[in-house]
Amino acid sequence: TQLADTIQSYLASVGSNYVNIVGHSQGGMDARKAAKLLRERKGFTVVKNVVSVSSPHRGSPVAKYILDLGPGVSSVIAALATYYGNIVYASGNDAFAAAKQLVYNDYSSTDGISTGAKLFNTNNPVATTYAGNYASVFTAQQGVDVNPALYLLSNLFYNIDGDGYCVDD
Repeated sequence: TQLADTIQSYLASVGSNYVNIVGHSQGGMDARKAAKLLRERKGFTVVKNVVSVSSPHRGSPVAKYILDLGPGVSSVIAALATYYGNIVYASGNDAFAAAKQLVYNDYSSTDGISTGAKLFNTNNPVATTYAGNYASVFTAQQGVDVNPALYLLSNLFYNIDGDGYCVDD
């Protein structure tokens, strides 16, 4: 929502009706949601192109791996706090909730909160109604444009498809 607000302000300040968005990682997901919100607000397709780079449209295998650590997830969050500072623990920041949003399926179906990339994809579909064109490169999935770091991870340690290969996006 903040990205859509910023884009809307930018468009008003420069006198334009259209924009292209490039997003990395979570930014690719944010770009899709912003494109939808801008279409709903303006009544026409504002975003011409959305390009996402290494975005977890099919869920993040790393987030799933961290959540699957169970009690060990606290040590991962503590390590992030060491690297990024105590902002990780700041009011309004919930690393557990963030990780749950990034797995493919709803990670904890009994907690009363629906999460996951699958639900996000349903609510924010890749549709020409919202953006004229979409491109996603360096994905988690096997293929020509696979993210090199995730490719190494998949071949050495962990299944990068996370919850399984997604065919419904």
